[in-house]
Amino acid sequence: MNSIMHSTITVIILTFNEEKHIARCINSLKGIANEVFIVDSFSDDNTIAIAQELGAKVFQNPFVNHSIQFNWALKNCPINSEWVWRIDADEYIEKSESLNLNETLNKLPATVTGVYIKRKIIFLGKPLLHGGWYPVWHLKLWRRGKAFCENRWKDEHMVLKEGTSVKLDCIQIDENLNNLSWWSQKHNIYATRKMVDLLAGKYQIFEGNTVVPKYFGTDEQKNVG
Repeated sequence: MNSIMHSTITVIILTFNEEKHIARCINSLKGIANEVFIVDSFSDDNTIAIAQELGAKVFQNPFVNHSIQFNWALKNCPINSEWVWRIDADEYIEKSESLNLNETLNKLPATVTGVYIKRKIIFLGKPLLHGGWYPVWHLKLWRRGKAFCENRWKDEHMVLKEGTSVKLDCIQIDENLNNLSWWSQKHNIYATRKMVDLLAGKYQIFEGNTVVPKYFGTDEQKNVG
């Protein structure tokens, strides 16, 4: 009898002072990821110690923005797996008995290079399930070497270099445990980053913003701008 083949997965997580979230994130990947790489922006809390204790490999690089940091990770981390998965530190995977992810990936044809996964946001303990908040599909998983992060300062997306994509019924939960004061500060920073993107688009300062707005396109195309 032939044994069932399983695809290998490397997860990349960007961190800065994520001691509140990182253990939850890494623990949710047990039985799914073969390797976890942390790319840290010189945290001064216990993020690195917690990650290393849970078996993650930690790299450090000065932070400019998420796009530059993630592309640095793709270039510098020793990724040898078939698939790469992008997960934020304050996210985690909802386990499903009905989906054997590694086996499912192994059955995909070689022409499929990207996988869209559902994101569910939980805000202050309550899931946001209405008003277009769920499900939102994002390209989170791709074959090694087949995707890059577009050059944006806010709402950056992964972009496939080639091939096609599929959707899998897998849920990536975004649940940040910080308080409302933190959220207010975060959105002030987001407003500044959004302004940078708008000015960059108007004056064509940056290159590489390859996700084109499209009303009837993917969730990412609908939310560009």
